[in-house]
Amino acid sequence: MMDESTPIYAKAMFDIAEETETTDLILNQFSDVVKTIRENKDLSNVLKTPFIDNDDKKAILEKVFSNDISIYLTNFLKVLIDRKKIRYIDEIHTRFIKLVDDKNTLEKGTVYSVVKLSDLELKELEAKLSKKLSRVIELENKIDESLMGGVFIKIGNKEIDGTVRSRIKGLKKELSKMI
Repeated sequence: MMDESTPIYAKAMFDIAEETETTDLILNQFSDVVKTIRENKDLSNVLKTPFIDNDDKKAILEKVFSNDISIYLTNFLKVLIDRKKIRYIDEIHTRFIKLVDDKNTLEKGTVYSVVKLSDLELKELEAKLSKKLSRVIELENKIDESLMGGVFIKIGNKEIDGTVRSRIKGLKKELSKMI
């Protein structure tokens, strides 16, 4: 369930990270915190339940993460606990990552192919798309055996269909116009 305030909290953490020039550090630490909470159901339940006092939650948080995260992230997590927004930490983290990526003009996408692309092919495709779109493109390769051949690329809301199926459809249209 999404909360309307998640973008506001993500932007607040991003602004603090930028102001203190610790964006990369906080991104890594924030990712580690979210991963730890996600993997440890007991910790997740304790932090997200309304039946445990906020001071107890903050004490647990400090005990678990005290030596591993910056004071800025620690204080941010305490604010989330106080404002009863800690249950939205995954969404806030996702929004934070998007803000960092936007700052770095990084866009992530997926390339679907019948067979796994080699690292070289993937890097060449990323380079061509980065040049074409004027952004740094990072692609993840996923196998889709329903494709006849070629690749289908999805970056944000952009789709590039270079599959054999789409080329055949294009040829059919051309032929139907001629006949």
